Amino acid sequence: MKRTPPNAKVVPCKGCGQLIFFALTPLGKLMPLDVSSLVYEVASGENDRVPTLRIRDNAWISHYRTCTKASQFSRSGSSSPAVATEGPCPPSTSTPAS
Repeated sequence: MKRTPPNAKVVPCKGCGQLIFFALTPLGKLMPLDVSSLVYEVASGENDRVPTLRIRDNAWISHYRTCTKASQFSRSGSSSPAVATEGPCPPSTSTPAS
């Protein structure tokens, strides 16, 4: 299981029961984040034809993206940004390949 920030309180989601924790957005709002979701980053590999992946530390998936009951909690009915990061590294804006 991925580690959460030291001051994070892990709780079950009131909608689906998945383990989550909350973090403040840059606008000071709480965002639920999945505890166990991994975020991958494409890294350059030895072989230029095949990129390699690595797990991105201090990055979590917004629980609004994975919760089956997210619409119950979203005021606008839309989803939040997909990834939240801790520290100076901004979230990746690239879309994962299908």
